[in-house]
Amino acid sequence: MDRKNPLCAFAYAWVLAASQKLDDAYKVFDQMVEELPGEVMTEHGQCYKYALQRKKSEALESITEKVKNFAIRDEVFSIMLAECYALIGKTDEAIDWVEHGVKWGFINYPFLSEYDRFLENIRGEDRFKKLMERVKHKWENFEV
Repeated sequence: MDRKNPLCAFAYAWVLAASQKLDDAYKVFDQMVEELPGEVMTEHGQCYKYALQRKKSEALESITEKVKNFAIRDEVFSIMLAECYALIGKTDEAIDWVEHGVKWGFINYPFLSEYDRFLENIRGEDRFKKLMERVKHKWENFEV
């Protein structure tokens, strides 16, 4: 792993968190603060750390305009920002960002509807269910 690459460090920490190796993920997120200050991925990483720890106010403070502006231009980081909001119980914001990711082309129905552990607490929402109906249709009818 290239620790000096903010994207690599962030992705590594995210995979650790998704694998329920939270202490290891927190260490990487914190190392990013020390080694990669000011990077948008570092700020997003802090949001994840606080969201995973259920520190709602700290997580919200970590969602800077820089993080939002980065996420708004990318389908994957839109979903990742949705995950942070979902983890802290900000349901509407989480679904807004999932919708944005879908609009940009993130239509991995199995991942969104079942496998992404960070979205678990929004799956019961009617708005999310309706969105997943549209995503499922796009997923099943995707052609190359």
